[in-house]
Amino acid sequence: MFQAPDEIVDLSNPIEEGIPTWPSFPGVKCEQTDWVARDGFTMEHVEMRTHTATHIDAPLHLIPEGQTLATFRSTSSWVRESPST
Repeated sequence: MFQAPDEIVDLSNPIEEGIPTWPSFPGVKCEQTDWVARDGFTMEHVEMRTHTATHIDAPLHLIPEGQTLATFRSTSSWVRESPST
């Protein structure tokens, strides 16, 4: 198939409150809602726009007749498709 790279550089940005967002978008909100000691599990509530932090954009974002990401197939073993695609 293909030869695995010698090195993978992770360019993803962490998602946390205070990260830069588009000027007209609300900021990221992160809130821990449950604690394992109290609730038996840990849970967080996160609110953000889909174009926040590192993301893959589809042609449809800027081209009215553009494709969505659902129409693209993964060709790399390190890119995972969602179960619904």
